[in-house]
Amino acid sequence: MTDGAPTRAITAEEVSGRRESTPKRLRRRLSGDLDNIVLMALRKEPQRRYASVEALSEDIRRYLEGRPVSARKGTAAYRLGKYVKRHAVAVTAAAAFVVLLIGFAVAMAVQSARLARERDTAAQERDKAEKVSAFLVDLFKVSDPSEAKGNTITAREILDEGAARIGGELKEQPAVKAALMDTMGRVYEALGLYDKARPLLEEALGLRRQAFGDDHPDVAWSLNSLGYVLYRKGDYAGAEALDREALTMRRRLLGSEHPDVAQSLNNLATVLYIKGDYAAAEPFYREALAMRRKLLGSEHPDVAASLNNMGMVLDNKGDYAGAETLFREALAIRRKLQGSDHPDVAMGLNNLAVVVDNKGDPAGAEALYREALAIWRKLLGNEHPDVALGLNNLAGVLGNRGDYAGAEALYREAVAIWRKLLGNEHPDVAFGLNNLANVLVEKGDHTAAEALAREVVAMQRKLLGNEHPHVAQGLATLGQALYRQHRLAEAERVFRESLETRRKVLPPDDSGITESLIGLGDVLAAEGQAQEAEATLREGLEIVRKKRPKDRPKVAEAESALGACLTRLRNFDEAEPLLLGSYQVLSSKQSASRPTLDARRRLVDLYVAWGKPEKAAAYRATQAAAGTTR
Repeated sequence: MTDGAPTRAITAEEVSGRRESTPKRLRRRLSGDLDNIVLMALRKEPQRRYASVEALSEDIRRYLEGRPVSARKGTAAYRLGKYVKRHAVAVTAAAAFVVLLIGFAVAMAVQSARLARERDTAAQERDKAEKVSAFLVDLFKVSDPSEAKGNTITAREILDEGAARIGGELKEQPAVKAALMDTMGRVYEALGLYDKARPLLEEALGLRRQAFGDDHPDVAWSLNSLGYVLYRKGDYAGAEALDREALTMRRRLLGSEHPDVAQSLNNLATVLYIKGDYAAAEPFYREALAMRRKLLGSEHPDVAASLNNMGMVLDNKGDYAGAETLFREALAIRRKLQGSDHPDVAMGLNNLAVVVDNKGDPAGAEALYREALAIWRKLLGNEHPDVALGLNNLAGVLGNRGDYAGAEALYREAVAIWRKLLGNEHPDVAFGLNNLANVLVEKGDHTAAEALAREVVAMQRKLLGNEHPHVAQGLATLGQALYRQHRLAEAERVFRESLETRRKVLPPDDSGITESLIGLGDVLAAEGQAQEAEATLREGLEIVRKKRPKDRPKVAEAESALGACLTRLRNFDEAEPLLLGSYQVLSSKQSASRPTLDARRRLVDLYVAWGKPEKAAAYRATQAAAGTTR
C-alpha cells in the first residue's frame, strides 16, 4: 500500500489500452520470442531459468538480430522463418527465380508436348501420304503396257478400278481410306455419276466419324461432300440436313469466318433456293459472298461462284441489270483464273445468257448458250448433266422464236441424258419434260402435251411435295394443254391450283404468279366470265410490267390477253392499243411463234367486233400470208 491507499489489480484491458491494442492482439504479439525470453527469465525453477546474465543478454542480442533464441523451441519452421526475415530481399529474389524456373519448366514441358504432338501429327500425315502414294502407284500400274497388254486404259477405268479396290484395302488406315474415298467420290460427282459417288462418300463419312468422333473438320468435310451429291440427285431434304449439320460444326470448330464456313453457307443456300425458299436462301448467299471477299480477295474461284449465285437471286427478283453485272464479274474472274475452256466458265456463260434473254436480247442469249454448250461437250462429253442443261436452255431460245421443231429435238436429247444419268424420277427430268410439254402446246400437239404435263405434275408432287414452285409450274403447263383443247372447266381448276400454290410459296410480284394469272384470265374470258377475267388479267399485267422491260414478249403476251378480254367487254378503245402494241413486239421478236399468231388473230377479232372490216381484212391477209388461220 502507498500513502494509505488500497492496492488495485491492473486488468489486461488497461494494459492493452495503454498500448492502443486489445488483449487478444497484445497476447498474439507477446507470444513471440520476447515473450518467451521474459517467461524463461521468470520461471520458478532455477534449472529452467537463464543460467547467467550473459545467457539472458545473448538471447536478447539474438532477438534483436532476428536470430533464433534459446528460450523458444527451435523447430525447422521457426529457424526457416527467422532466416527469411533476416534475408528478406535475397529470399524474395530467390523465390522469384524459383517461380520463374518452375514457370520455364512448365512452359518447356508444354512446348515439348506440343512438339511431340506435332511430330506425331507430321508422322501420321507422312504415313498417310506414303499409304496414299503406294495405293495410287499400285493403282496406276493398270495403265502399264505390260499390265494393259495392248488395251487402252482410260482415266475413268482407273477410277473404277480404284473404287473397286479401296473397299478391301487400307483397313488398318481408316483416315487414309476415308480421304481416298472422299476424293474418288467427288471425282465421280464431277463426272455426273452420282450413284457411284454416293456410296463412296457415305463410307468416307462413316470412317471419319469412327476415327475422329462426331465433331471434327474432316467429318464436316464429308458431310459437305455427301450433301452436294444428294442435292444433285434431287434429295433436297437429305442435302439440307447434311448441309445444316456441316455448317453448325464448322462454325463451332473454325469460328464465324473461315472459307469452309462460307462453303457451307453457299451450299445450304443453294438447296434452299432449289426448294423454292428464295427468302431463306438470299441471306446465306449474301453472307457467303461477303465472307469470301474478305478472306479470299476479289479474284478467287469461290468468290466467282458466290457472285454467280447472287446473280441468280437478283434475276429471280427481276433485277436484271444487277444480275447481269454480277454474272459478268463472275465470268471475268473465271476466265482470268481458269482459262476459256473450263466447266465453270461454261456455267458462267449459261447464267449470263439467262439474264440477257430476260432483258430482251434472245439473239445475244442464243450465242452465249451455244458457246457454253460447246465448252461442256468438249470437256465433259455428250452425256453429262451440265450438257443436258445447256441443251435445255438453248431449246428455250429456239422455242421462243417459233422454231418448235428445233426446240423439241433439243429438249428430247436433254431429257434422254437426264434419264440415263439420274433415273426416270428426278427433279431435272421433270424440269425437262415440262419444257418439252410447253413446246408441244406451242406446236399444237395438245394431247401429247397433256400426257407429259400430267407425268410432270405427278413426279414433282412425289419428289417435292404439293407446295413447291415447280409443281405450280407443271400445273400451269397442264392448264395450257387443257385450255387449248377447250376443256375449260378442267383448265380453270388446274390454273386456280397453280395460282394458289404460287401465292403461298412465292413473293407477291414473282413472274410465276403472272403466268398463272394470265392463264386463268384467258380461261375465264373463254368461259364468258369477262368481269373476273379482266381483274385477273390486269393483276397479271401489273406484275409483269414491274418485273420486265416494256418491250419484252412476256409483257406483250399479257397485254394481248387483256386486249382480247376487253374486246369481249366491247371496250374497244382500250383494247386496240394493247393489241396493236403487243402484236408489234411479238412479230418483231417471235415472228413465227404461237403468241404472235394469237396476237394477230385477236386484232382480227377486235376489228370484226368493232365494225372495222377493212382493218380486219388487212390482218387476215397477213395471217394468210403466214400460212395459217389459227
